Amino acid sequence: MKVFMRIINKASDIKAPRQVQQKLKSKWFIGLDKATVKSLESMSAEEFFPKACQRILKPTGIPEKCYPPVVFEDLSRFHSQAIAAYDLCENYLSASTKFLKRSSAKKFATCSHELTHYVQSVNIYRTAGLGEEAVKKYSSELAKEGNVSYEAAYSKLENLRKNLVAEMGEISPDSKEGKRAKKLFTEFISDSRPEAAEREAHRKRNLAYFEYLYAKFFK
Repeated sequence: MKVFMRIINKASDIKAPRQVQQKLKSKWFIGLDKATVKSLESMSAEEFFPKACQRILKPTGIPEKCYPPVVFEDLSRFHSQAIAAYDLCENYLSASTKFLKRSSAKKFATCSHELTHYVQSVNIYRTAGLGEEAVKKYSSELAKEGNVSYEAAYSKLENLRKNLVAEMGEISPDSKEGKRAKKLFTEFISDSRPEAAEREAHRKRNLAYFEYLYAKFFK
């Protein structure tokens, strides 16, 4: 499978200058409180992963039945420092054993990073014309791997696309949101690094990290 099909989150420190941290507060998007953080921190890392993902996705309006599955798997075949990944074709999040060793705040931020790519995919699926194109492209890539037939992959992804459109509505390809979805899809299916997608994911990761810490220590 091509690299673009799995967007890898490598181990790295999350830092922001002090003056930037204050600006981040006005852009927080998850709505965490101390009780939620306390609950998350009482969980094992294996429990933390799916629960954190559910909490991050809650404000997006995406129906729970469309949430991507989360699993633990070996990601070293993609990158020696990979800690998590989102699989565009199969629509699932995975984390490596390195994820287990991170602090709770960094685990939460990692989930936010990968889920940003999932939300990007949701908008691609919801965009008229583009969503159908994505389903066909991803189904073809999965069939090339030989683990699933084109028909089976197409059925699963098309069902996801239809559910998203039915629950959230269709995005016009001429709208700002639709044009951005097209740009991101073009990045995803190219052989180069998806720069715009990664910039957004890094920003959301940093916001989630500082929002988590603020909820934990100051709320």
